[in-house]
Amino acid sequence: MPKIRWNDLPSALRDHLFDRLPIEYHASGRWTEAALELAIRHGITVHDGLYLALAAGNECRVVTADRRLHETRQRGALGQVVSWVRDIR
Repeated sequence: MPKIRWNDLPSALRDHLFDRLPIEYHASGRWTEAALELAIRHGITVHDGLYLALAAGNECRVVTADRRLHETRQRGALGQVVSWVRDIR
């Protein structure tokens, strides 16, 4: 089966699909201190730290295809919050 990229879909279809996603928006201020602490402790970006802090604070997981974040997870850190995209079935 051929792979279809998001940008190859007609914009009306992308909009329709995107509108159906259960997306929640969160202000980052509440998570900034925890994100910075995660970044320093694990050598990740503050940007990634924000995702992780938000996920941990909401008892969720981050599914990532980011190799660096995955390698951090493999070293034993962040395993309770981060899942590698290829492990999801």
